[in-house]
Amino acid sequence: MTDNHLKTTGKFFILILIAGFLLACNLSSEVIQNNNSLTQSDENALSLSVTSAPFDLQFQDVKCQISSELEYNHTEIKLNPEDFKYLENPVGEGIFIYEPETRFFGVERFFIWVYLNNNIYVVNGATRGVTPNILVARDVPSEEWDSTNISPYSATDLIEYIFEGKELIPWNETSGPTHTPYPEILFGYSTEERKQIYFDLVKAEDKANLENKSYSFYHQEVADTYGITLEQLKQIGYEGLSNHWPMPPNP
Repeated sequence: MTDNHLKTTGKFFILILIAGFLLACNLSSEVIQNNNSLTQSDENALSLSVTSAPFDLQFQDVKCQISSELEYNHTEIKLNPEDFKYLENPVGEGIFIYEPETRFFGVERFFIWVYLNNNIYVVNGATRGVTPNILVARDVPSEEWDSTNISPYSATDLIEYIFEGKELIPWNETSGPTHTPYPEILFGYSTEERKQIYFDLVKAEDKANLENKSYSFYHQEVADTYGITLEQLKQIGYEGLSNHWPMPPNP
């Protein structure tokens, strides 16, 4: 074999080595990139699983919080938080915690709490009666409550959604009955006098909650006191809710 032939063969062999080396580096780089990509994907998946953890993980803690508040229950109704269930708010932020049983001593009662931003609120008189120290929705700052898109003044829609399966329509104060015009004199009473009737109406409902009695008896009592019909009393109740009239303190 001549020297030129040897030199040519040597150069060819070196080129093969260089090409093999470059190919190996390229493959190694791709493997590293793939590994990094997988690592990043794993991290994203882990982050997602943490941030989207179901409410089930918090539910026990929330029930414990409500249980501690039930110690201040002055009614004869005894609730077991282990029976509670929850529903996610379909129209906004928050979780609805509720007692599925609705009949107590022959009277219908609805117990509902709203869990929002690590706080618990009540939305109706019956729930306020058994947990009197929990803040009432109507007293929550609007910037906090507005994200729920449910009324802080009336639990009717919420009750119908939870216990009757009706659709929950997002509440908008500007489109609600707040702006329904009421005359100065209605049913023979001025606006200021109707505010007192509304105050007495809510106070009577609180009394019914404490005594585990139906609202109907106390509604009639208030209506008789002021010489109005139950339908007229109901309308005054709506007017008071719509205009956020003063209510009696928690019993």
